Amino acid sequence: MNRIYACFVATALAALPGVAAPHPNSAQVLMENMQEEASAAVDDAYHSAPFTPSKLSWEGYASSLESLRARINQMGADLAHLKQMTSMEDQASRQAIAEVEPILRDMATRTQSAILYFNENHNRVEFPAYTDRLKAIEQDSERIAHLLKDAQKLTHVHSQEATLTQELGM
Repeated sequence: MNRIYACFVATALAALPGVAAPHPNSAQVLMENMQEEASAAVDDAYHSAPFTPSKLSWEGYASSLESLRARINQMGADLAHLKQMTSMEDQASRQAIAEVEPILRDMATRTQSAILYFNENHNRVEFPAYTDRLKAIEQDSERIAHLLKDAQKLTHVHSQEATLTQELGM
């Protein structure tokens, strides 16, 4: 029965153009911004290490690290706003935020540690003490981006389902 209902919902949603694009609330916008920042942080972490093909100068690595720190700070600010919002009614968003918070905190710690290491050892950036931190930051950024993207998809589906259920009078 649930399978038939799911197929019906999917078919009906595809046929209703007004259902396909619900208006985002400010929590959704912040989550989208965080997801974009996390995706960009993946690139910053990758370009902050010497295993990139570009082989930047130490100034280039420093610039990538500063960009990474700025992105993490922005995600932290967005997270703080999200935690204060009451418009985040769906479980998927609340769960994603709860899962993102400790990962983001670890990323901030690792980034600060990488910056301190870099400032003292910018001629030894190929050492695991530096590259391992950046690999972990890159992986954490990817994880955050995926968590937020998945939550956004679930929120969208739940919104479509609620709209369709209301329109069908179920």
